[in-house]
Amino acid sequence: DQNPDVAARLRAEIDATIGDVVATYDDIARLPYTMATIAETMRLRPPAWILERETLEPFDLGDYHLNAGQTVLMSPWVIHQDPRWWGHDAHAYRPDRWINSDGAFDHSAPGQPRGAYFPFGAGSRMCIGEQFAWSEAVLVLATLARRWAPAIVPGQRVKTWAAVTLRPHPGIKMRLEPAPALTSVD
Repeated sequence: DQNPDVAARLRAEIDATIGDVVATYDDIARLPYTMATIAETMRLRPPAWILERETLEPFDLGDYHLNAGQTVLMSPWVIHQDPRWWGHDAHAYRPDRWINSDGAFDHSAPGQPRGAYFPFGAGSRMCIGEQFAWSEAVLVLATLARRWAPAIVPGQRVKTWAAVTLRPHPGIKMRLEPAPALTSVD
Protein backbone atom coordinates (compact mmCIF):
# COMPACT_ATOMS: atom_id res chain seq x y z
CA ASP A 1 0.00 0.00 0.00
CA GLN A 2 2.78 2.45 0.84
CA ASN A 3 4.99 1.36 -2.07
CA PRO A 4 2.84 1.13 -5.23
CA ASP A 5 5.86 0.81 -7.56
CA VAL A 6 7.16 -2.16 -5.55
CA ALA A 7 3.69 -3.74 -5.56
CA ALA A 8 3.37 -3.31 -9.34
CA ARG A 9 6.81 -4.83 -9.98
CA LEU A 10 6.04 -7.69 -7.60
CA ARG A 11 2.74 -8.48 -9.34
CA ALA A 12 4.40 -8.21 -12.77
CA GLU A 13 7.04 -10.77 -11.75
CA ILE A 14 4.39 -13.12 -10.35
CA ASP A 15 2.22 -12.75 -13.46
CA ALA A 16 5.16 -13.37 -15.82
CA THR A 17 6.47 -16.31 -13.79
CA ILE A 18 3.45 -18.25 -12.58
CA GLY A 19 0.52 -16.54 -14.26
CA ASP A 20 -2.86 -17.65 -13.00
CA VAL A 21 -1.77 -20.84 -11.25
CA VAL A 22 -0.84 -21.34 -7.61
CA ALA A 23 2.86 -20.90 -6.85
CA THR A 24 4.77 -24.04 -5.89
CA TYR A 25 8.12 -24.73 -4.29
CA ASP A 26 9.66 -25.09 -7.77
CA ASP A 27 8.69 -21.47 -8.55
CA ILE A 28 10.65 -19.92 -5.66
CA ALA A 29 13.95 -19.69 -7.55
CA ARG A 30 12.11 -17.97 -10.41
CA LEU A 31 10.73 -15.22 -8.14
CA PRO A 32 13.80 -13.14 -7.21
CA TYR A 33 11.93 -9.87 -6.70
CA THR A 34 9.36 -11.59 -4.52
CA MET A 35 12.23 -12.94 -2.41
CA ALA A 36 13.79 -9.46 -2.35
CA THR A 37 10.59 -7.85 -1.03
CA ILE A 38 10.59 -10.34 1.83
CA ALA A 39 14.31 -9.81 2.55
CA GLU A 40 13.81 -6.04 2.63
CA THR A 41 10.75 -6.35 4.86
CA MET A 42 12.74 -8.59 7.22
CA ARG A 43 15.57 -6.07 7.19
CA LEU A 44 13.35 -3.20 8.30
CA ARG A 45 11.01 -5.22 10.52
CA PRO A 46 12.82 -8.36 11.71
CA PRO A 47 10.68 -10.73 13.77
CA ALA A 48 13.05 -10.68 16.74
CA TRP A 49 14.12 -7.12 17.46
CA ILE A 50 16.77 -8.09 20.00
CA LEU A 51 18.81 -11.21 20.70
CA GLU A 52 21.05 -12.08 23.61
CA ARG A 53 24.03 -14.37 23.91
CA GLU A 54 26.30 -15.30 26.78
CA THR A 55 30.05 -15.19 26.24
CA LEU A 56 31.82 -18.52 26.72
CA GLU A 57 35.31 -17.09 27.07
CA PRO A 58 36.85 -13.64 27.48
CA PHE A 59 37.41 -11.57 24.35
CA ASP A 60 37.67 -7.99 23.11
CA LEU A 61 34.90 -6.45 21.05
CA GLY A 62 36.16 -3.15 19.69
CA ASP A 63 37.05 -1.04 22.70
CA TYR A 64 35.21 -3.33 25.12
CA HIS A 65 36.61 -6.29 27.03
CA LEU A 66 34.08 -9.02 27.78
CA ASN A 67 34.59 -11.71 30.40
CA ALA A 68 33.23 -15.24 30.18
CA GLY A 69 29.62 -15.40 31.32
CA GLN A 70 28.66 -11.85 30.30
CA THR A 71 25.47 -11.20 28.38
CA VAL A 72 25.72 -9.47 25.01
CA LEU A 73 22.64 -7.93 23.39
CA MET A 74 22.36 -7.55 19.61
CA SER A 75 19.51 -5.82 17.85
CA PRO A 76 18.76 -6.82 14.25
CA TRP A 77 16.28 -3.93 14.17
CA VAL A 78 19.03 -1.39 14.91
CA ILE A 79 21.83 -3.02 12.90
CA HIS A 80 19.58 -3.59 9.85
CA GLN A 81 19.00 0.17 9.65
CA ASP A 82 22.52 1.37 10.35
CA PRO A 83 23.78 3.63 7.53
CA ARG A 84 27.31 2.27 8.04
CA TRP A 85 26.15 -1.04 6.56
CA TRP A 86 23.09 -0.05 4.50
CA GLY A 87 24.03 3.36 3.09
CA HIS A 88 22.40 6.78 3.21
CA ASP A 89 19.00 5.24 2.44
CA ALA A 90 19.16 2.68 5.26
CA HIS A 91 15.61 3.53 6.39
CA ALA A 92 14.13 3.32 2.88
CA TYR A 93 12.18 0.29 1.67
CA ARG A 94 14.14 -0.71 -1.44
CA PRO A 95 13.78 -4.40 -2.38
CA ASP A 96 16.03 -4.00 -5.43
CA ARG A 97 19.04 -3.67 -3.11
CA TRP A 98 18.82 -7.51 -2.91
CA ILE A 99 18.96 -8.07 -6.69
CA ASN A 100 22.42 -8.61 -8.19
CA SER A 101 23.64 -7.46 -11.60
CA ASP A 102 22.35 -10.73 -13.17
CA GLY A 103 18.81 -10.01 -11.92
CA ALA A 104 18.95 -12.79 -9.31
CA PHE A 105 18.15 -12.53 -5.61
CA ASP A 106 21.40 -12.48 -3.63
CA HIS A 107 21.73 -12.25 0.16
CA SER A 108 25.03 -10.39 -0.30
CA ALA A 109 23.89 -8.01 -3.08
CA PRO A 110 23.50 -5.00 -0.76
CA GLY A 111 27.21 -5.26 0.06
CA GLN A 112 26.72 -5.43 3.80
CA PRO A 113 29.41 -7.17 5.88
CA ARG A 114 28.77 -10.57 7.45
CA GLY A 115 26.64 -10.12 10.55
CA ALA A 116 24.87 -6.93 9.40
CA TYR A 117 21.77 -8.93 8.36
CA PHE A 118 20.46 -11.59 10.71
CA PRO A 119 16.65 -11.69 10.88
CA PHE A 120 16.81 -15.36 11.93
CA GLY A 121 19.74 -15.04 14.31
CA ALA A 122 23.29 -16.12 13.60
CA GLY A 123 25.86 -18.76 14.37
CA SER A 124 25.04 -22.03 16.08
CA ARG A 125 21.79 -20.62 17.52
CA MET A 126 20.33 -19.66 14.14
CA CYS A 127 16.62 -20.41 13.70
CA ILE A 128 16.19 -24.01 12.57
CA GLY A 129 13.11 -23.04 10.58
CA GLU A 130 14.78 -20.34 8.44
CA GLN A 131 14.61 -22.19 5.12
CA PHE A 132 10.99 -23.18 5.72
CA ALA A 133 10.13 -19.57 6.65
CA TRP A 134 11.69 -18.19 3.43
CA SER A 135 9.87 -20.77 1.30
CA GLU A 136 6.57 -20.22 3.05
CA ALA A 137 6.84 -16.43 2.85
CA VAL A 138 7.58 -16.44 -0.90
CA LEU A 139 4.74 -18.85 -1.66
CA VAL A 140 2.20 -17.02 0.50
CA LEU A 141 3.17 -13.61 -0.90
CA ALA A 142 3.10 -14.89 -4.49
CA THR A 143 -0.30 -16.48 -3.91
CA LEU A 144 -1.90 -13.44 -2.23
CA ALA A 145 -0.31 -10.65 -4.31
CA ARG A 146 -1.55 -12.28 -7.52
CA ARG A 147 -5.14 -11.39 -6.70
CA TRP A 148 -5.15 -9.02 -3.73
CA ALA A 149 -3.77 -5.60 -2.83
CA PRO A 150 -3.75 -4.71 0.87
CA ALA A 151 -4.90 -1.15 1.58
CA ILE A 152 -4.33 0.53 4.92
CA VAL A 153 -7.51 2.00 6.40
CA PRO A 154 -6.91 5.79 6.37
CA GLY A 155 -6.46 7.81 9.52
CA GLN A 156 -4.46 5.31 11.56
CA ARG A 157 -1.38 6.06 13.55
CA VAL A 158 0.64 2.87 13.77
CA LYS A 159 3.64 2.65 16.07
CA THR A 160 6.13 -0.14 16.58
CA TRP A 161 5.85 -2.21 19.74
CA ALA A 162 8.94 -4.14 20.77
CA ALA A 163 7.59 -7.10 22.75
CA VAL A 164 9.11 -10.58 22.37
CA THR A 165 8.69 -9.98 18.66
CA LEU A 166 8.51 -6.68 16.83
CA ARG A 167 4.91 -5.82 15.97
CA PRO A 168 2.68 -2.93 14.99
CA HIS A 169 0.82 -1.25 17.83
CA PRO A 170 -2.12 -1.18 18.24
CA GLY A 171 -2.25 -3.26 15.04
CA ILE A 172 -2.86 -2.32 11.43
CA LYS A 173 -6.37 -2.12 10.05
CA MET A 174 -6.36 -3.05 6.38
CA ARG A 175 -8.71 -3.97 3.58
CA LEU A 176 -7.97 -6.52 0.91
CA GLU A 177 -8.91 -5.07 -2.45
CA PRO A 178 -8.70 -6.84 -5.79
CA ALA A 179 -5.23 -6.37 -7.26
CA PRO A 180 -5.07 -4.05 -10.25
CA ALA A 181 -5.12 -5.92 -13.55
CA LEU A 182 -1.76 -6.11 -15.25
CA THR A 183 -1.54 -4.63 -18.71
CA SER A 184 0.09 -7.02 -21.14
CA VAL A 185 2.31 -5.52 -23.80
CA ASP A 186 2.60 -7.57 -26.99
